[in-house]
Amino acid sequence: VPFAGSDRSVIGRTQRYLHNNEGVIPAQAGVYITFQSTSLFLYLCLVGVVFFILVQTRLGRYLLVKHPRVFTLGLVSKQGATPQQIREAKFSVTFKSERYKGGYRGRTRYPGFMGK
Repeated sequence: VPFAGSDRSVIGRTQRYLHNNEGVIPAQAGVYITFQSTSLFLYLCLVGVVFFILVQTRLGRYLLVKHPRVFTLGLVSKQGATPQQIREAKFSVTFKSERYKGGYRGRTRYPGFMGK
């Protein structure tokens, strides 16, 4: 699933700067997030929808602050993560890259890149 954070725009701006100011061939980049299962993805979508609905009203925000565990289906609590949850938490980053196929030497424009 494409990641909705700011990473993609930061990468794009960095590549544009390097290309325009230092002549570096820009890298094409995409940022994605993966889940262990479709059911986990759907679960998190459900929590997101409930959260989105609740933050729209004063009563909803009050309920989220007073009872976060109930309205996030146990994902968030006032006590925070337990030491065991912290030890078992996992995060990984995978980079995949490919070179431009031949024919891009000397060009100032690249596929999918918006430089000068």
